[in-house]
Amino acid sequence: KIHDLLNKYNADRSFILEFHNSKQNMTGLSFLWYDMTFEEIAKGVKTIQSAWKDQEASSLLPVVKDINDEDGFKIYTIDDLEELQKTSSVLYHRLRIERQLQEAIMVGLYGTNNTMIGILILEYEESFIPIEVLDPTDIIRDAGSIADLLDYNKLEKEDKLDGIAAV
Repeated sequence: KIHDLLNKYNADRSFILEFHNSKQNMTGLSFLWYDMTFEEIAKGVKTIQSAWKDQEASSLLPVVKDINDEDGFKIYTIDDLEELQKTSSVLYHRLRIERQLQEAIMVGLYGTNNTMIGILILEYEESFIPIEVLDPTDIIRDAGSIADLLDYNKLEKEDKLDGIAAV
């Protein structure tokens, strides 16, 4: 799915950030982290997947808020990315300083109970979003399919229902 989105929307990179809580403090309180679990890149674009493992999710809070405020779909222009300097200097540095990101499309991946379990991202470092073919409904639909594949709780529940139906 992310490979098809990369090609269809002429992105330089498409990937998934998946949330997890595998680390905890000394009292046992879990922290929220994220990993880039899948990445597709256009020809000539360098992979960044290994540098996006075990990242603190707190740096993504402004992005999560933006995505949720925009009903799960947010286009980041260069001006929007520059605004991140005020709300998440770490994320701003990674996107704008290290990689000169120009634009991005970010879509929430929602699991059971409408909980965000990750983010689908299409990035444009050397190209720009092809507005003439941009279809947010199509991207949101694909994001929903991806979320279904990542949502273990939903898959487990469907397996149980299938087992009951088979009986």
